[in-house]
Amino acid sequence: MVNEMKTFKKMSAIPTEKDFVDEVVALQKRTLKAPTFKVDMFIRWFYVNKVHSAQSFFLGRIFKVWEEFPSFHQTPPKGLRSSHLGLARNQLLHARKLIHRIDMRYAQLLKSDDCDSLDQCKRLNGAALALMFTVAMRCLPSLTYLYKVRQLMVDLEDGKADATVVKHAIFLYKEDCTVPKACGVGAPNVDDFVPPQTLLWIEELEREHGYPQPSQ
Repeated sequence: MVNEMKTFKKMSAIPTEKDFVDEVVALQKRTLKAPTFKVDMFIRWFYVNKVHSAQSFFLGRIFKVWEEFPSFHQTPPKGLRSSHLGLARNQLLHARKLIHRIDMRYAQLLKSDDCDSLDQCKRLNGAALALMFTVAMRCLPSLTYLYKVRQLMVDLEDGKADATVVKHAIFLYKEDCTVPKACGVGAPNVDDFVPPQTLLWIEELEREHGYPQPSQ
């Protein structure tokens, strides 16, 4: 347990909602430097790269927490429930699998011959970002919980006598854990999974900052 405790001050920052929002905005502001007036492979690869970049960011931030956070195989300290810790870590693991499948599915769609218009590229890109962002947002209860656990462990390492689960309000309720298990081989359906306001927000970012329609 001593070795586990000493790692907490060195852990990477746990991502927040602002981190996820800022990344989506930055991705949607990414533009091509040179105009191209037909939907060729160059434009399609531009949007494929956006999808891959989103995957890299979300996986990097979420899965790094999973990798760095100890599982506390022995009895957890100070009244922490091992079932809650396991639930939080499993949510991040499910998120990793889902985000990977979303990336693979939408990159494949963007590369296919059926993706033959700029509107189609934008629609697929927006759907992929909306799905990944929604998965990340569903991780927030678990990330918040793990952040509080980390703060508790840092206090314990510093020898603070009042470091308790109650003081840090360290609880994780099962109903707040809404990242589904990655079943089968497909990605989640946009209409069933993504809140409408999320899709509208990403579509608005695309209209404001995305690749412009060519002049007629």
